[in-house]
Amino acid sequence: MNEVITDLRAGFAALEVELDPQEDAALRLAEHHLRDAAYCDEQVRADGRLIAGGTRHGVMVAHPLIAEARQLRAEAGRLIARVRLPADEPAAGRSSAARSLAAHRWGNRT
Repeated sequence: MNEVITDLRAGFAALEVELDPQEDAALRLAEHHLRDAAYCDEQVRADGRLIAGGTRHGVMVAHPLIAEARQLRAEAGRLIARVRLPADEPAAGRSSAARSLAAHRWGNRT
């Protein structure tokens, strides 16, 4: 399981937030995207950031998996953003809960 998703799930559990099926599915898909992005990163490390390509012999181009990894992470971020804290909490409660979740994830780093 991806560290970011694991930390999010642990934070939600600590806050006793239950995810609805759509939110759970969004997190599972985000985890899949982040795993694919990590694979892209490994392949880029193995191949190098520049690879032979282009229309002319010997022209070096940026590895296409760099852009793919960026897109996968962006989509994972959009999917994670779909997960909401319960709407029935007052605004101050949501803010406090969000701070608690962030503190859990980042270990109160500044």
